Amino acid sequence: MRRLWLLAVLVLPSSLSAQTATLMLSSPQAGQAIAPGSIVEWSIEVSVSGGDNEGLALVLVDLLQDAANPERVDLTPALVPVAMTNFSRPEGVSNPGPGGVGSGYGGTPSGAVGERDLLQIGGAQNTFGVSGSGMGTVVDVTAAVGQSGPVLVAQGSFVAPTAAGDYSYHLVEGVVNVLSVLGTAPGHSTAVSASVSSSPGTFSIEVSSAPQFVRGDCNVDASTNIADSIHLLSHLFTGPLVLSCDDACDTNDDGTLDLADAVTLLTALFDGGGPLADPSDTCGADPTSDTLGCVDFSECP
Repeated sequence: MRRLWLLAVLVLPSSLSAQTATLMLSSPQAGQAIAPGSIVEWSIEVSVSGGDNEGLALVLVDLLQDAANPERVDLTPALVPVAMTNFSRPEGVSNPGPGGVGSGYGGTPSGAVGERDLLQIGGAQNTFGVSGSGMGTVVDVTAAVGQSGPVLVAQGSFVAPTAAGDYSYHLVEGVVNVLSVLGTAPGHSTAVSASVSSSPGTFSIEVSSAPQFVRGDCNVDASTNIADSIHLLSHLFTGPLVLSCDDACDTNDDGTLDLADAVTLLTALFDGGGPLADPSDTCGADPTSDTLGCVDFSECP
């Protein structure tokens, strides 16, 4: 059974519908092809409306794996951002951690081992004005949280599945309370429920068995610089020089290796030519289909 005691204690029905909150789920790996077993990072942010409330009082949301994912993994509990310690045990009010020890602010794992989602990520400020025992030890409520822009609620990571395919992860059951009346301890503050939307509430990745590389790192030395252009030019015009990863040297991603690739890289490095085609910042698979390959790129898994 899901633990909903946080809601029962802190939520008061709102007579108004003006208060709104937006939950946002993001990942730097979103939309990318990644290697099996690599690390997927994610973060959740929240913003609340201004002018009709005194800021965030409570935030809870589940992070679930899509039912159509080819394989499930364990989503591990998130870290508590420094700015949100007022919402996590012992300072704030949150679910208990595993075995009733510590804070469950980072989410309660749910499901069979190896397939666990995270339920009720988040927590609440102590709005009662009196200190609790082991929870809600901070009685001074912080106002205006989430009103000047999105605030980081949680940040975590998990190990990508091993089965190739498309994967999606979703925010569901989002609940946000905002402060309607800001009190001074030992007086209490009043919180009301806000209308919650998730935008974006999903991110997707592709787990690919294709070779991983970083475009532009032609000599595979973990950096992209003029030496990579020289390496490619040597291959093209002086030889014999065997490239270990043709895809990494195809800087313009046109499926061929020629002088234009050296020029593209030099332009990106020295003449404001803009970023190279993906994957250019982190390891990834080639998003386009061509005859080039990557025999060995030791800097990527």
